[in-house]
Order: sequence, then structure tokens, then C-alpha cells
Amino acid sequence: MSLHWFDTTTELMAQGADTPGMNVFPLYSGPYALVKDALKPDMTPGERLDVELVNARIYKVTMGSDEYAAVVLCRMAQELAPDGVTVLSTKPQWTIYCGDKQVQGEFRNDGKTLAAKVRKEGKVSDKLANALVASEWVAKMPTMGSCGFFKMLQRGLAQTPPVIKFCSHTKAALANMPAPELDDMATELTGWLAGADATVAEAVGAMSPEEIAFYDAAFIQHVALFGERGAGKTFLARKAADKYGAVYLEMQMHASMEAWEFRSHDRAFNGKVYTVQGPFAQAWEAIKAGKKVVLCMDEFLNMNPMYTNVINSPLSLTDRDTYLINTGSLIVDEATGLAKEEIVEVPSDMFWVVATSNIGARYNLDKMTPSVRARFQIILMNTNTERTKSILEQNLAKYGMPLDFAEMFKKFIDAANQAVAENTLDEEATTRLACNVIRAVHKKAERDKKKYTTVKQWMPVVKAQLMAEIAQVVNFELGPLDTDQQERYKAIVDASFKAPK
Repeated sequence: MSLHWFDTTTELMAQGADTPGMNVFPLYSGPYALVKDALKPDMTPGERLDVELVNARIYKVTMGSDEYAAVVLCRMAQELAPDGVTVLSTKPQWTIYCGDKQVQGEFRNDGKTLAAKVRKEGKVSDKLANALVASEWVAKMPTMGSCGFFKMLQRGLAQTPPVIKFCSHTKAALANMPAPELDDMATELTGWLAGADATVAEAVGAMSPEEIAFYDAAFIQHVALFGERGAGKTFLARKAADKYGAVYLEMQMHASMEAWEFRSHDRAFNGKVYTVQGPFAQAWEAIKAGKKVVLCMDEFLNMNPMYTNVINSPLSLTDRDTYLINTGSLIVDEATGLAKEEIVEVPSDMFWVVATSNIGARYNLDKMTPSVRARFQIILMNTNTERTKSILEQNLAKYGMPLDFAEMFKKFIDAANQAVAENTLDEEATTRLACNVIRAVHKKAERDKKKYTTVKQWMPVVKAQLMAEIAQVVNFELGPLDTDQQERYKAIVDASFKAPK
């Protein structure tokens, strides 16, 4: 992937051009992993080990039923002295491109690779590294179109004189991007590289009973969070790491998972052998440096029960109130040439495992072996009224919107789910849907330079965005939307969202 970087925001913004019928929606804003060795010179896949911290704005661009991902990046370019080492100066540069495999969900570990790198360098905050591990940009658009952006760009630059050729999707994204946004990206990135935190939502109001139980067990007993989709399980695990100044590590559990994925292991790629640190080894590195660790095992019930014995030791306390962790590294006796696995002892107040999983018809709690179940405090996080309201208030506060909307969204979710029970809607409305709407209306207001402050001002914008999300609660795959369902959904929205008199 060959990008064209711009030294000024004016140069990049000049490439913008709106296209009738093309819509632009913001998807992600924050730190991002730029993979510089994604492709080799011969265009074969690279090792994906050379990663750089950049600031990103990711947009979904739609034209009819086609969807494309436009990615805007800001990096800090270094001017080096003739020795190739001494940095003479740094300056921001910007670029944009169309189509991204990380956003599509194909490469899920690039953020974790970058987090391990910046932690080793010790130049950024733990909170920012935790955000990289969480990789919230991944799989934002599982399906996206391809327009041949890079071939178009290369052909233009090969001309005499060179001509910058962008696709209509990237041009539309630039045309809809607020002018100060590019400068703001550079300011944010400068702060991150100097140790500033990435922005995260702060807790608002009283904690729910589940949160109280969760924090009460922190670094005392491992916790398993089981609940419905959108209950905020992984969000809570990451927030706990930020709260305690801990390193956040995350594993995506899957049915074919094997023991070596937890530990350091060697991986061959294109004739070379690389040592990849598993989460247990990364945890040990952080603990050696005096940092607490929160290890989140996401979708825990997807793990193959055959390998649960691998995690029994790090979940079991010794009589010295410690955990024994097999890092996967080898300790070699130089005299005999014999090697043994490195098993380290870590204090219990430095290492905390949080397992998460959805439950319901497709998820069976009895898949947990009794030996593993006994090592967790199990907290059920179904999206009850207070829990839902707490999550919504946190998101509203994050985006500076009136907290009154939390109660309205709660009424909407309850009414929509009652309609599902009565078979008048097809899919449940989730807390995640409400949070996506909150973020979308805030970002659109920023983009369009609109200033809303009161509930009355925000109300029509919120309702319009909710109506645009009708496909989340009806089975659109069967054909055109049912008129009765559209009217019923609109009635639920209107009844739930009423401006104060």
C-alpha cells in the first residue's frame, strides 16, 4: 500500500468534492495502527510488524446500496540528520485512502502489535495503549466495496507532471469533513506522543449493582461477566484498567484456540522465524515493570473446553497469594544444554482476569467446566433498567448531550423489545444501538457545524437518526420493509421521545 502524504491541510482539503446521492457517516475517531509493511515491493503480503501510531478519522461513504470506507490519517514525519539517527525536526502530514482490511475485520491484531511496541518504548500513556488494544476501529464495516483507489492513485502519480487522482468516495469524505478537523488531529497526536491520554467516557452518576460487584472484586478475585448483547461487558473491563492505571490486554477466544496462543511462541513467515509474545508473556513483562494488568478474555464461552486446563494455573491462587503463569519462554541451562519452560510467580494484586461472554439461546453457561467456573466470581449483566440508563448517561456525557435522553432511550428500548415479544418487530433494540445513535448525531453536528444544547434542539436530530436505523430491528433480508412495521417503529420512536413543554 503506497500512500500519498500531504504537508498542509489546504492541499488535502483541496481534493474534496461532493457527489450528489453520496452520503458520508463518521465511524471512528482516535488512535490507529498504520501498518507500513502490509505489502512487500512485489505486492505479496508483508509481516505486519512495522507499525506506527497515527490519528485516524474513518468514514462510511454510501452510494445506493454500495458502502465504502474512507480513512483519513495524520502522522508525525521525522526529518533525520545525515547519520540517519538524529531527529532534526518533526512535522504533521495527512493522507486519505479508500478501503481498509482492519476496518473490514480481517486484521484484528495490528492494534495489539502497536500497543506492545509503544509500551516497550515507554513514550505513551497506559490509557492510550489500552485504547490500541481495544482496537475499536476493527470490523466497523464487515462488508465494503472496492474501487481500485491505489491503482488510480499510482497511475496519476506516474504521469508527467504527476496528477493526484482520488476516487469519488474519498473526495466526498473530504468535502464533508470540518476544516479544523485535520489540524485537531495533529494536535491530538502530538499530545499522545507526549504522554497524553486518549479520550474515553467517564462514569456519570451512581454505579449499577453489577458495576459495584465488579469493582469490589478488582485484583482480589477473577470475574466472569455474562450478559446480553450490548450490556457493556468489554467496555467495563477496559474502563477498570483505566481506573486502576493498569495495562489492558485482550484475547478473542475461539473454538479452535490452542494452548500456544496464550504464551510466547515462534511463528515462521516467508522463511524467517519470529517470536510472538502471547498475552501471558505480555502480562509478565508489564508486571516486571511494576504495572498492574487486566487481561480480558472476550467471548470466553467460545474457547475449546479441552484447553481450559491451560488457564487453571493463572486463575488459581498459591498458598503465597500469588499466581503461577507459564509465559512460553524457555530457560536454558548453559552447562547441560537442557531447557525448561519459564513459569513465573506474580502477586495476586497485580494480575486480574476478566472473562466476558454473551448468554442466551446461542450461548450455554454449562460449557464452562466446573474447575474453571469455580475460579471466577460470575456476574450476570443483563441489560436491566438501571444498567441501561447508566451506560446511556455515560455516553451522553461523553458527547456533551443532555442526560434527559437516557430515560427516553430506555423507554424506546423497552418498547421495542416488548414489540419483539409480541411478534410485531423482528429484532431487539440494544443499548449499543442507542449508543451508536448518540455518537452519530454528535459527530454529524460537529461535521455540519451545528450547535445544539437543549433537549428541544437535539430532539428532531435524534429521532431522525433512530428512524434511519430501522433495519436494526426488522428482518430486511426477506425483502422490502413492511409498511405496518415502519409505522409501528415510528410510533415507538414518537412515543419514547417527547420534548419537554
